[in-house]
Amino acid sequence: TAAEVLDVAAIARATRAISSELELDKLLARMLEIIFEAAGAEGGALVLEDARGLTVAASRTDRAPRISTTGTPLTAAALPRSIIHYEQAKRIPVVLDDATADRRFGNDDYIRSRAPRSVLCMPVTRKDHAIGMLYLENTLVSGAFTQARLEALGILVSQIAVSLENATLFAAQRSNAEAIARYRDHLEELIAERTEELTRANQRLRDAADERERIEAGLRLAQKLEAVGRLAAGVAHEINTPVQFVSDNVTFVRDALPGLIDTVARYRDLIAAIGAGGDVATALASATAA
Repeated sequence: TAAEVLDVAAIARATRAISSELELDKLLARMLEIIFEAAGAEGGALVLEDARGLTVAASRTDRAPRISTTGTPLTAAALPRSIIHYEQAKRIPVVLDDATADRRFGNDDYIRSRAPRSVLCMPVTRKDHAIGMLYLENTLVSGAFTQARLEALGILVSQIAVSLENATLFAAQRSNAEAIARYRDHLEELIAERTEELTRANQRLRDAADERERIEAGLRLAQKLEAVGRLAAGVAHEINTPVQFVSDNVTFVRDALPGLIDTVARYRDLIAAIGAGGDVATALASATAA
């Protein structure tokens, strides 16, 4: 039947999703939508293995309108854990036409509460290495997942493995690019800080040079003033010596001149008295006393 034939359109949509989406969350959601539509599943989940254990990378259960990509640990997810752990151990597809009637998994809490009719759980491998498992369920129809449909789903599951690898490589490249960008920003900050430090140091050197030049100019001015002072002192000394000599002689002449003039006057009187025939002895005695 048409449902058992390889859905070429689904493969084409999966290929377009891989080529157009590189963000892991969006890519997983798109791939699960394609698988749900191609397989006729009402819900399911993609469970991946990592260092932390089993993680539900993407899921849609209880007829939720959207696929969740929150990355919930399996221990906190609403899934049949017995089937998931069995698939993890055996690595072979588990196909149940009526899960509630299966003796191996019918007692699982999720199977009893959810009561799915058709269940499919198959490994997701990449280059012969298991990276997780795909779980699908249908609560309305028994035997929904036939062998022919299982083969078609195998191709879509291999596309999931390819998309996971591509998205992981893209995430690693983006992480590296972000790390490089952060390192570049850090280097730019360091360069800016170093440039600012060098600018401040250069300014301090210029200020120190200006201060030294100002001090040297002050010293040169002081030396010039000192030289001018010494020259002025020498000139003043050279001028003061003859001035003092002249001053002392002028003082002497000032003090001695009146007496000398008076003496000359008396001698003139004496000469006049001698010429007039007067008392020479009396005039001489008077002149001598003066």
